[in-house]
This record gives sequence, C-alpha cells and structure tokens, in this order.
Amino acid sequence: MGRELLKNHFDNFVVRIGAYIGEVIKRNINQDYKWYEYDSVYHFSSALDEVNRGIKTETVLYSKKRDRVLSH
Repeated sequence: MGRELLKNHFDNFVVRIGAYIGEVIKRNINQDYKWYEYDSVYHFSSALDEVNRGIKTETVLYSKKRDRVLSH
C-alpha cells in the first residue's frame, strides 16, 4: 500500500518535503527570508533568471533586502 500511495501522490510528497526543509532552513538561518509565489519574485527580481520552473504552483524563499532566492 505504501508504494502505491507514493506512486499516486509523488508530486505532492515532493512539494511537502521541500516545504518542510525550506521552513527548517528559514527558521535556523534567522534572516529576512519569506515565502513568495514564484511568479511574484520572477517578475520583481532577476534572482530567478535562468532558473527553470519546476512545478506550476511553486513557492520560493526570497529575501527582498538581499535580492536572493534561497530555495527554488
């Protein structure tokens, strides 16, 4: 059953793991990074130039102050 569940929901699983790891990093570095929708950062900053979008509803950890993307 576990393999079937993972096979059917792999994309959701990957997104959740990425969000968890990103949140752990965000809390531990204790800087000004916040979660933003990919498109809002892409249109606002050059930090995502030449970065291929992985999924349709991607979010990123972005620092406006540093103009850096930490996670994509």
